[in-house]
Amino acid sequence: MTNTDFLIIGGGPAGLMAALSASEFGLEPLIVDENQAIGGQLIKQTHMFFGSKAERAGTRGFEIGLELEQEMGKRGIQIERQASAVGYYSDGTVAVLQNEKVTPLKPRAVLVATGASENFVSFPGSDLPGVYGAGAVQTLMNVYGIKPGNSVLMVGSG
Repeated sequence: MTNTDFLIIGGGPAGLMAALSASEFGLEPLIVDENQAIGGQLIKQTHMFFGSKAERAGTRGFEIGLELEQEMGKRGIQIERQASAVGYYSDGTVAVLQNEKVTPLKPRAVLVATGASENFVSFPGSDLPGVYGAGAVQTLMNVYGIKPGNSVLMVGSG
């Protein structure tokens, strides 16, 4: 059984900031994220953020993700990638699946920061090849560099 001060499930913006904050108080957080790259929605953002300089205005989301990842390394924050929390038991044990192996963890505290996902509304034909939600197109283009098609019809992306 592995022990940790603070288990953070999710390596997106909230999970990363929680880990940084926890480390400032002397805790040794462990981040578990199902993806190879941490940063969550940030790694999909190629546009420059707006707002104040304190809030990183003019910086692209994926750059913020890279900065946060570098800060994790500087502080020695452990990140387990391609790992999923698959069980939470009454004694506080959390089961983590990684590389087809389940590891029990016994954290003193757990934060679930699994982020947001697109609310794709199905319609007749929405399961056909070539029909994507806005989030899927964003992921294909900004994360994987794949152009999903030559012509696009976008309906209601808010």
